[in-house]
Amino acid sequence: MQVGNEIIVDYEEILVKEISKRFKKLRGKIPYDVIANGQATAIKRIEKGVIPSSGNFISDALLESYSDYFKMSNQELIFGDENDIEFGSLQLFAELSCSIMPEFYKKKFKFEKSLNSNNKKKQDSILALFYTFADFGRWYNLRQDGVLKEDKFPIDFIEMELILWQICKTKTIRLFKEKVIKPSFDEFDKKFHFNRINEKLNKNFCTDFIDILIPEIVEKLKCDSIFKMGYMVKSLIDEVLVLNLKESHLVEIPLKENYPPMRTWKFSSNQSEDSADIRGFVDEFFDYNSRKYKTYNEIDDYFKKTDGKPGVTTQYSIKRTRKVNLESFVNNIIETPAWFSESHFLNFQEMKVPGILNVNSQTSKVFQSKLNETIIGMIDELVKVQNAFINCIEFDELEEFGK
Repeated sequence: MQVGNEIIVDYEEILVKEISKRFKKLRGKIPYDVIANGQATAIKRIEKGVIPSSGNFISDALLESYSDYFKMSNQELIFGDENDIEFGSLQLFAELSCSIMPEFYKKKFKFEKSLNSNNKKKQDSILALFYTFADFGRWYNLRQDGVLKEDKFPIDFIEMELILWQICKTKTIRLFKEKVIKPSFDEFDKKFHFNRINEKLNKNFCTDFIDILIPEIVEKLKCDSIFKMGYMVKSLIDEVLVLNLKESHLVEIPLKENYPPMRTWKFSSNQSEDSADIRGFVDEFFDYNSRKYKTYNEIDDYFKKTDGKPGVTTQYSIKRTRKVNLESFVNNIIETPAWFSESHFLNFQEMKVPGILNVNSQTSKVFQSKLNETIIGMIDELVKVQNAFINCIEFDELEEFGK
């Protein structure tokens, strides 16, 4: 497969190995000239898997001779039966996935020599498919680059690949037959040209696989309650996490405090203790509410006129800016009970950090670092939950899901 002059998957090379084995098995001990008179050299070359300089591994004439002798279609001789076509399509899928495969698996399954194309459009397309796994997104975007610690065995990539193949299989095989196999035997000159298979794979199969088939599958995955968790993780990483956040050396921040005046009445039946007068409390309550004070200063003035009563504690309004430890302040904010944070009455919040959105960028960095910790915890939880649900799926159901 190639984009422009760039080869992404050399499917002709894959076919050479398969045709070589197929022809050798078919011939058995039958003399070469019995199958095709005068073609012994060409048959020997094919059975050894040697490609001529022209790239045309098997001529149209020799292919017809094999078809006549073994009573097999040209399609089956080149691409094999249904099982062979399925396996060939799987090989294509594996080759396309190779560019995002962890190095551990490339070495284990000897993919190091595969064409590791840097074609961005192809790679982005395959990534969109694999991002259905939260585990993959966490590894690809966070662990392999050292943002998070990577395990010795990073992810179960091969099983992910098999799951996605099972989902994509029916549509991929159908597309391969329509865009590669059928056109290979429908040339304008009515002849078969082996050295044009890669071109068809690029112009026909690859374009539709990347531009149409994968986006359709991804949209379906995003609508499923299990698989969409992977895209949730991708969104958290892309839109909420801030990677490579520079360390903040800020220790203290200014904190504006604006506490309203308050009055506490203490009633006691113990005569030895200062006790507020209930009648006085009732009178002040109705007097205070009837006046409808609007500012803290007005309330302060009112309290001052009636201060010094037994059992009554007065806190006058506090309006100040002081320095506080940033780390402690952020931790206190995070530990705020949930029911304190269910509303957003900003004008009634007693504590403010001035410039938090515009000029106090160091404070925002510390807030973001704390947010990063929260998001990474959420990602780990989504990975755990999704993996547990995926393990509940029957493997055979995946193919039906992808149709």
